[in-house]
Amino acid sequence: MISKISIVTVCYNALEDLAVTVNSILGQTFTDFEYLIIDGASDDGTVSFIESKVADFITRGISFRYISEPDKGIYDAMNKAAHYADNDYLLFLNAGDEFYAGDTLLNVQKQLCETDADIVYGSTLFCGNGVYQIRKPKDLNTIIERMPFCHQSVLVRTSLLLEHPFDLHLNVCADYESFVFFYMNNYSFQELDCVIARFVIGGTSQNLKLKYYRELYEIHKMYGIPDSKFHLYRNLLLESCRSKIRKILPKQLLYIKNRIINRRMI
Repeated sequence: MISKISIVTVCYNALEDLAVTVNSILGQTFTDFEYLIIDGASDDGTVSFIESKVADFITRGISFRYISEPDKGIYDAMNKAAHYADNDYLLFLNAGDEFYAGDTLLNVQKQLCETDADIVYGSTLFCGNGVYQIRKPKDLNTIIERMPFCHQSVLVRTSLLLEHPFDLHLNVCADYESFVFFYMNNYSFQELDCVIARFVIGGTSQNLKLKYYRELYEIHKMYGIPDSKFHLYRNLLLESCRSKIRKILPKQLLYIKNRIINRRMI
C-alpha cells in the first residue's frame, strides 16, 4: 500500500508568513496529500485568509482542513495535528516555510514508496543575510549532540507521534527530544536524496539561544548521553564568542563574508 503524507502548518497571528507557505503548498505539482492548518485562534485576519483559500484547494484537488482554537503553544498545536491527520506520515511546514521547488512533494512521494522507514529526512535550503546554502543532513549518529537535520525536512510516521507526543515541558527542543527518543529506541531512519524545505533563518534572541542549550542539556541528561555537561558549556562558550564577533565586526565585513559564503555554496 502506498504511504500518504499529511502536511501541517501551525500558526498564530502570522498572516503574512502563512500566505507564503500556503502559496508554496498550492504550487506543488503533486496533489495527492492532506494539508492541515492548526491555528491558535489568531486575531490578525488569519481565519478570513484561510477561508478565502478553500476554493483554491478544492480546484487543485488537495484535501484541506483547518482548526482555529486556543492552544498551549507550538508543540501543543503539533500534537493536535497528529490526532487530526488521516495519513501515514506527518511533515511540519510552519508559517513562513516553503517547499524547495514545485516538484518537491512528487520527489518525496516517489522515494517514500521505496521505504518503510519510520522517519525519513532530506536536505534543506537555508536562506538569510544574503546567503543561500543547501545543507545536507549530518551523520545520524550526531543526534546524540544535536539535530542532524532540519525539522521542516523530516517526515515522521503519524502513529509514532501519537505514541510519543511532543513534551510540552520543553519550549524550544521538544522536536529534538522526540527524535532522540526514536533513535534511542531503535526506530528506523532513512535519508532521502532530495532537498525538501526552504527555511529562512531569522534573528534569534540571546535568551532563546540560552534556553535552547539548557533544554539540550536536560534532554541529554534524560537519556543518559555522556558528556552532556561538556556539550552544554562548549555550546555556551561558542555562542558567546559568535555574539562578540558579530558585535565587533563592521557590518560591511559581515556582508562581504556572507557574499563569499554564498558564492561557495551555490
